Amino acid sequence: MVAQYSMYLTKKAIKGWKYNMFAKEAEQKYILMNEAFAAGDKDLLKMVVTDPMFASMNAQLKNMTRKGQFVWQSHGSAEPPRSLNLTYAKALMEHNVEHKVVQITVRVNVKQSAAIYQGSKLVGGNPDDIKSIAEYIVLEKWLTRDVEDDWKIAGKINPPASQ
Repeated sequence: MVAQYSMYLTKKAIKGWKYNMFAKEAEQKYILMNEAFAAGDKDLLKMVVTDPMFASMNAQLKNMTRKGQFVWQSHGSAEPPRSLNLTYAKALMEHNVEHKVVQITVRVNVKQSAAIYQGSKLVGGNPDDIKSIAEYIVLEKWLTRDVEDDWKIAGKINPPASQ
């Protein structure tokens, strides 16, 4: 259940924002993140993920490029994405400046395929093997920085054990 006060503060801070509509935007960012990762597009990744998430993905990207060319493709939603949790927090930064941040957890379930090629030889995965992958992603938006940030993927969390 979403805390009503966090919902109120978020809607007040982000004009026109709707909790139930946000899940689709989150799923689009998830797909864009994976496409950017597969293409090795670090500039696009920096626009879609937070700095700590980028540092983690950059290390994975370096490892992946050593193995070959990574190909990832979305084949649509396996089920509609769902917003699960919303948190609105105040953080005291350097010089006692208060910043506000919103984080939202979204469950996405995307049909996808992945493969790794060395030259034209398939060495991992299968581009024709489409799997439904459910992931829980956390997106965040800083509200009180000098330049208003867009929503960015801050991380992934493990699904509940019952899944």
